[in-house]
Amino acid sequence: MTDVPIPLPVNELTTLKTLSDSSGPLALLAARGVIPLDYIGIATALGIGDAAKVKDWFQYRPDVRSKLKAIQWMAREGAVDACEFSGNSYRESNMGDSAKLAAYRYRRLRARQANTVLVNGEMHADARAAVEAVLGPLDDFRPAQSAPRRRTRRQAPAMDALSQSLLDYPFGSENA
Repeated sequence: MTDVPIPLPVNELTTLKTLSDSSGPLALLAARGVIPLDYIGIATALGIGDAAKVKDWFQYRPDVRSKLKAIQWMAREGAVDACEFSGNSYRESNMGDSAKLAAYRYRRLRARQANTVLVNGEMHADARAAVEAVLGPLDDFRPAQSAPRRRTRRQAPAMDALSQSLLDYPFGSENA
């Protein structure tokens, strides 16, 4: 990747193609400091414009797709370690503490669905401005932990005694 020698031990040699297939768009976006965690956001951030191409790319690389799903799950807690994008877990890294990427919920202008984006606070002082520079104008932007969760289904109200007795009549009662 460079012609400058660095005093790090080499454990394994790899090709650029293998490296790009294993980390793909996630590592590229992590290097830029704004990582949308949805296909439309990734396509927009990369300038591809076609979310189907991004979805197909992940479809044919199940290991990277599962990595994306794991990162989406971790983002629910509000932050993700930057080392998740490098292929080295923080347990294997001896470089010290990894940067934390803050998770935000965002909704693009005139969009129905909110999505999650990670922002590297060390690279971008104003998270909303950084996301808008990459994804365009936003209707909503807030930390992921304060974002309202999806609505849960309401449970049906308990049956009253009359409804229960009507059901018991043709089918029999458990107490009978």
